[in-house]
Amino acid sequence: METLIGILVSQPIYICIAAVLVIFLFFSLWKKLIKTVIVIALMLVLYIGYLTWTGKESSKIKTEIIEKGKKTIENIDKNVDEHVKQKIKDLSGNL
Repeated sequence: METLIGILVSQPIYICIAAVLVIFLFFSLWKKLIKTVIVIALMLVLYIGYLTWTGKESSKIKTEIIEKGKKTIENIDKNVDEHVKQKIKDLSGNL
């Protein structure tokens, strides 16, 4: 690793090549980020269009999603508690 750094520092052409590669990497990541943002924005616009077309209000959908999420969390909490209690019983029975 030290020899690689030594070679890069001693030869200016290698520094230029490394800088160009870093710039290409930066711009490619930037392009992917921009494409992702555009896709998310398009999905949001389509979702708003869908809500407008179906006549549903976003507050009703938001409330439904929150309720389903609460029920799911409660179910997970119950299942985890039961699973943990069962494992404790199993481990204490083996001692």
